[in-house]
Amino acid sequence: GRVNVARTLDLAAILLGRGAHVVFLSTNQVFDGTTPHRAGDDPPCPRTEYGRQKAAVEAALRGASGATVVRLTKVVPPRLPLLAEWAAALRAGSPVAPFRDMVMSPVPLAFVADALVRVGDARPGGVVQVSGDRDISYAELAARLADRLGVPADLVRPISVADRGIAADAAPAHTTLSTARLTVLGLTPPTVADTTAELLAEAVR
Repeated sequence: GRVNVARTLDLAAILLGRGAHVVFLSTNQVFDGTTPHRAGDDPPCPRTEYGRQKAAVEAALRGASGATVVRLTKVVPPRLPLLAEWAAALRAGSPVAPFRDMVMSPVPLAFVADALVRVGDARPGGVVQVSGDRDISYAELAARLADRLGVPADLVRPISVADRGIAADAAPAHTTLSTARLTVLGLTPPTVADTTAELLAEAVR
């Protein structure tokens, strides 16, 4: 926590002291994932060390004038490497093993960048959350990719996070956040249906 909490807050204090508006990027992992569409003012309840460190910085900055916390769910680039790897394997007739019990609520990188620019301009303070409208499992995404490629569905062989020795805390049941404050910035977040459709289209090109 020395770098991620103490030094981050030291840097924020220097910037605030110079009159800058501090925008701190946080995560849905400040919550335990038991409830979908968490509100911005819900009390944090992290289950991972990553989430605990983010929550600690949030707690300090939320009481500071001149700072905005931006919580993000899964940020996806235009060409998601994981989908490209799956597509190559499926085209070759090789099976893929996506997690059936790990979910994400993807938001496009370009949308996140737009939101951050608007936060910087508007300086709303408090917490702004950027999230898709629902969660999608990695297994569901892989199944949709196989369908788009026209390959046999049984090439997608879902597994559990436990099969890879991943702790359950790292795979929350829900990752979505309420995005009500985005309307203040004039933004409407893209749906997960639209985001995944674009990701799949790019993966099969």
